[in-house]
Amino acid sequence: MNNTNENHSNILNNLALDQAQRLAKKKLKEGSYEDARNVYSDILEKFPKNKKAMEGIKALTNRPQGKIKNIQEPQQEQLNFLVQLYGQGQFKKVIDIAQGLLNHFPNSIVVLNIFGAAY
Repeated sequence: MNNTNENHSNILNNLALDQAQRLAKKKLKEGSYEDARNVYSDILEKFPKNKKAMEGIKALTNRPQGKIKNIQEPQQEQLNFLVQLYGQGQFKKVIDIAQGLLNHFPNSIVVLNIFGAAY
């Protein structure tokens, strides 16, 4: 999503305030953190003291920033290494490495599955 001033239009140009707040909350629940952050930012742009938007931004402060979809999974080489270790029966090592990866990729379904299988 490109947020330059030239081609960024405020969500409130198309939605009422309550609709925008519901949309942001939905995006947050879906894990679309960047989209939620953009909606909350748009709300705060027009309503700087909006409590729901401020709370939403606060909830996002501990979430990863950037393009979430591009960083949800570790690199393929890391996954291949885990699968290789699993195939060799090195389950303790798989669990240790997977736990480290989950610190960086907490929503990685692949890592969670490998971790569960090894456990």
